[in-house]
Amino acid sequence: MAHVEQVPDEAVEAVVRHLGRRLAAALPPGLDAKTAERVVPPVEVAESLPVWTLHADRLSARTTAGGLEELVEDTGSWHHQIRRGGRTDAFARSEASREKGGGWGVTHLFGGSPVAAGIDAAVSTVDGRAEGDPRVRLLVVPAFHLHALWLSDEGGDRVVVADAPPQYGRIARNVEYDAREFLDLLARERQIVGLTGLPPAGS
Repeated sequence: MAHVEQVPDEAVEAVVRHLGRRLAAALPPGLDAKTAERVVPPVEVAESLPVWTLHADRLSARTTAGGLEELVEDTGSWHHQIRRGGRTDAFARSEASREKGGGWGVTHLFGGSPVAAGIDAAVSTVDGRAEGDPRVRLLVVPAFHLHALWLSDEGGDRVVVADAPPQYGRIARNVEYDAREFLDLLARERQIVGLTGLPPAGS
């Protein structure tokens, strides 16, 4: 059974507060609570995953013996899947303030996102097929606009791609790749030219 490290309670609380403010701001003035419950689908924070990044320049540093751990970077942020009305179609990202006592805050919020839907499908794939007890993290490859679940245990590293541009025909979604195979396939693809960041939470 796959597992994820414990998400900080403060991170989830920050997302819940942010969602509450956004939902309240979107409601018509004077709408009572009972009516709001009927017109607004229930919203909940679902899976939360620590975010790690693989930068394009690290692909050339890969070795036949090394795993992903030596190539990736821990961003210190968390990805939160958001379920609305039974559908997982949004996500938020949170991180702790670098200032002492600053607490956690939401840095990005995406609604109607194919990334969220892709991660939801990948989570179902891992839950249904993963053997043993691998640790699961979210792997983001900004230069390729790719999101994947990174599974690691004593048997090594595996990757399940959740979302990637359609032109990457060599890389299939919801297929468990050995990390070396995934990196080799990715190195054969062309990077995406353009913006690689996410819009801020208030956008």
